[in-house]
Amino acid sequence: MKGIIHIGDITTSGRTVFSGSVVVKFASIRVVREGDPVLCPIPGHGRTVIAEGHPVCKGIGIPVAFDGHFCACDCALISSLSEARAS
Repeated sequence: MKGIIHIGDITTSGRTVFSGSVVVKFASIRVVREGDPVLCPIPGHGRTVIAEGHPVCKGIGIPVAFDGHFCACDCALISSLSEARAS
């Protein structure tokens, strides 16, 4: 089971997720989906995107990102929401 990713969560590189869906929310916070932008502090990475999302759980047709999913720079997402999960 993986926790859903929302704005304010962090990546394994220590950067905070800053962008997500303007429509899809959980606990009044915008969720993050595949393709949403992320800034990576690792030299040479810079602006990148969420590279994966849940195959079934989608927000307006776009896969929602969960704990452990990766950004295009190979950093992983870390969820702070334990109550929103998918298997």
